[in-house]
Amino acid sequence: MPEANPDESRLQHEAVHERIQRVKTEAFKNLGAMNYQNKVFAFAGQIRQNHPDYERYLCYHRLISSTPWGEIIEGDFTGEDSVERFFESMLSKDE
Repeated sequence: MPEANPDESRLQHEAVHERIQRVKTEAFKNLGAMNYQNKVFAFAGQIRQNHPDYERYLCYHRLISSTPWGEIIEGDFTGEDSVERFFESMLSKDE
């Protein structure tokens, strides 16, 4: 199995976080501050429950609009805990 190119991996993670920021901004505009904040708060609780190391993930900090510290994990969570998918689902639902 070929080894991943570190530069390619870094660019892939940057793209994920750029997409997260874009859909996050759209979701905020579409839902309004209070509805948006309630949904983010509930989802952040799910992340904290499912991932004991949640504070190490840059995508978690993007979710809650905080600044990461220490060693961080660049990628997004997988499956139902994906931050990118969470924001995309907020855009796709009629609320």
